[in-house]
Amino acid sequence: MKRTKNDTPRRIHPFTAAVFLYRNAFLLLIPLVQYLLFMPETLWDMIRSGSSSIITAALVVTYIILKYRSTYLYADGAEIIYSRGIYFKRTSAIPLRSLNGAAVRRGIPRIFGAELLTLDAAGAKCAASEYVGVKSEIADILEAEAGLIKKCGLPHSLIAAADATSALSGLLLAIPFINRAAVIVGDALSDGFYGGIDLWTSLASRLLPPAVAYITAFLAAGYFIAFIYELLKHINGEIRLGGDVIQIKRGFIWSFRLSLRSGEISACTSEQGILCMILGIKKLFLLSGTGRKAKSKRELLSACRGEVSAPNAEGCIRPGRLSVFSFILLPLTLFSASVFAAFYCRFNNIYIPLAILQCMAIPLFLIWIMFRITAYERTYLLVSEGAVSLGSYRGLRIISAEIPIDGITRAEVRQNPFQRITGSCTVKIHLRNMSKAFTVKRVKLKGGLRPL
Repeated sequence: MKRTKNDTPRRIHPFTAAVFLYRNAFLLLIPLVQYLLFMPETLWDMIRSGSSSIITAALVVTYIILKYRSTYLYADGAEIIYSRGIYFKRTSAIPLRSLNGAAVRRGIPRIFGAELLTLDAAGAKCAASEYVGVKSEIADILEAEAGLIKKCGLPHSLIAAADATSALSGLLLAIPFINRAAVIVGDALSDGFYGGIDLWTSLASRLLPPAVAYITAFLAAGYFIAFIYELLKHINGEIRLGGDVIQIKRGFIWSFRLSLRSGEISACTSEQGILCMILGIKKLFLLSGTGRKAKSKRELLSACRGEVSAPNAEGCIRPGRLSVFSFILLPLTLFSASVFAAFYCRFNNIYIPLAILQCMAIPLFLIWIMFRITAYERTYLLVSEGAVSLGSYRGLRIISAEIPIDGITRAEVRQNPFQRITGSCTVKIHLRNMSKAFTVKRVKLKGGLRPL
């Protein structure tokens, strides 16, 4: 591990300069504001305002170059040296023994020979996160001889990508390419609004069908783009174990590699979205502070058949029978309001709102009710000697978690006035290195959480 200044690239990758420019691009608005304020009219005014704009831009670029040249990240024996700062220098020496994990993320910067390295050290919010060269040995600081535990095949990648895909995120990726489509939609909307004498008849006969078709096409295109992006992130995954270090790799173009000490695992979770429920598949994740600092949140371990269900062990705490009504109260209320609105629109011949409610709102609320009933059946809390097992839901996902006792920093029991009458409560489990707590709602808990 011993390296010297001669055989180790000390300075971070030059791609960092482009990142600095992106982060400080708002400073280039100063010349534009100057121009808008003074509005030069004569040649002398244009030269004077132009020279000040050039000076401002030059100062910004100079600052970025100096910041890049003053940032170093390299390994020196049994520690990592991280130095940055132009005027106020800060140099950190990070012992290798204090490293909890390291994450490497590759994407578009790989074209320039760069990858984002994130180091997680004990007691630090984030030890270091900088772009280094692809061939830099510092990225392999926690790599060790490891045996292959699981290699994720194509079905695993397809399921993971499909379940993680969002049509809206795909549209955000495609924004630069949909200018032409926006013009077509604009023409359709204009024809629909101004093409008829009777506004409601015109909306029903001309605007709604083309608009629905265009919106559906956009969402389908967005889902396809996001699916390809997620597939490239999840394909070719593998898990290795060597000593006390777990290695997780995945991705083809947008690749990610995580090396983590096993003692830093915060929790292992099983999750099922609606798509996975239909397919009868659950996904297993690993939660760690290193992954969160690398902006990965959780790492996919496997996708296997089965469902997230409550165990039958003695001492398993479940919601009361009457709690099922509190689980479905909100979606049931919205469903009832939608049905009432649909009948109201039908009897008053308001056909456009009726079509929208029948085609979109009512089926969605019905699915929501069914999901909440499933969430009620799979909500539980089990405290054992060395771990806490829990089942809950978040959004439209059923979650089951296995949490070691040593990883729990705080447990809360909350009750509103209605819960105090019914004897139920909400339990929050806070984990080490995790910002968001696990929440188990409406369970019957007697005697508090004293075993923790």
